[in-house]
Amino acid sequence: MDESALPQAAPQSLEEVEMELSLQAIDTREQMIDQLPAAIGRAGGELLFELPHDRDSIRWAGAVVFGEGKARQLAIVSLPADGGPAKVESATASALPMARIAESYAGLMPYLRAAA
Repeated sequence: MDESALPQAAPQSLEEVEMELSLQAIDTREQMIDQLPAAIGRAGGELLFELPHDRDSIRWAGAVVFGEGKARQLAIVSLPADGGPAKVESATASALPMARIAESYAGLMPYLRAAA
């Protein structure tokens, strides 16, 4: 089989790798809620929103933004339903529908902050 024909995952940014390493020991939604803000902060990011996922193979997922302007990067953090470690992936590489929502929401954030 020609491996060049297989879809290639986008490489993770340094921030995504750092956050994934921070989240490796988390295996419950409660731990995720407690530890995620610190892990995101250490990686220089901000949680945009989170969604419970009680179907398919994901129990919880959240959208995270790193940087601003042209340097902005979006990531999706997900917690598998089987109790495995948290997964961090680029929003552009994610198959979750919330990844498309994250881009729009991140674009609104500056306006929401200004209105607050």
